[in-house]
Amino acid sequence: MRLDFYPHEWQRFYDLCGFTDEELKIIELRRRYGGNWTNHRHAAELCLSTRTYDRRLARIKRKIFKFI
Repeated sequence: MRLDFYPHEWQRFYDLCGFTDEELKIIELRRRYGGNWTNHRHAAELCLSTRTYDRRLARIKRKIFKFI
C-alpha cells in the first residue's frame, strides 16, 4: 500500500488512527520526501534500524487500512 493521500485524507487518518509520536515522525518524513528516499535513508534520518523502521511503517499501514 502506498502512503500518498490528499491532505484532507491525512487529517482524517490523524483523527481516527491514534498514531504514536514515532509513527507521526515517519509519516511526516514520508510525506515530505516520499518516493525520493529509500526506506533505509528514512530510517537513517530518524536514527532507527531499518528493521524498526519497517516494523513501524507496517503498523502505520495496518492502522490506515482499517479505515479505507
